[in-house]
Amino acid sequence: LPKSWESKSRQFRDSSLGILGLKAIWMQVPRSNMENTIWGRWWLLSSSGPQDLVQAGDAVVIVDHGSRRPESNVMLHEFVELYKQRTGHPIVEPAHMELAEPSIGTAFKCCVEQGATRVIICPYFLFPGRHWDKDIPALAAQAAEQNTGVPYVVTAPIGLHELMVRVVEDRMQYCMSHVAGKVAECSMCAGTGRCQQLTSNPRPTMSTNSINN
Repeated sequence: LPKSWESKSRQFRDSSLGILGLKAIWMQVPRSNMENTIWGRWWLLSSSGPQDLVQAGDAVVIVDHGSRRPESNVMLHEFVELYKQRTGHPIVEPAHMELAEPSIGTAFKCCVEQGATRVIICPYFLFPGRHWDKDIPALAAQAAEQNTGVPYVVTAPIGLHELMVRVVEDRMQYCMSHVAGKVAECSMCAGTGRCQQLTSNPRPTMSTNSINN
């Protein structure tokens, strides 16, 4: 993009305008330039009319890796509730790839029992590693075999999405505010004492006399 349009993107990044601000900025960008960026393609898609391709009868399963740490698994359930509230999708279920219930198979069955006629499985993973490439598709196929006639889709992981820049920056800034003593621990770190500045002390050196003795 021309530098002037890069500047407009920075205006959004450095402001709290949110999605409305993003749209307002991109309304000034020529269509030919918008098509060359993810932000621009998003604007073209969102401005062309209703684009919610989740249909009546669709269910969404949001699947993470799963953990032996119960607190981590609870966070997925909390995210799913938030996602359901914000999107309005009526059937949304959490699933863990391994180590904890509900499994992908359990979540798939639960969706069908609620009337789902298609299941959209969304990996809550950052990058397309082996779990996305092989493990989740295999588990989804097994689940579908137990629910014949119900099609399913495994979507892409989060990946290099520009909105993740803001997410990571917000998380980092909050943690640094806690380190500076300006805010309390966030809900993830509460009670752990993890979010603090540490220094590695040099190891004591042994003198020649100590070695000889």
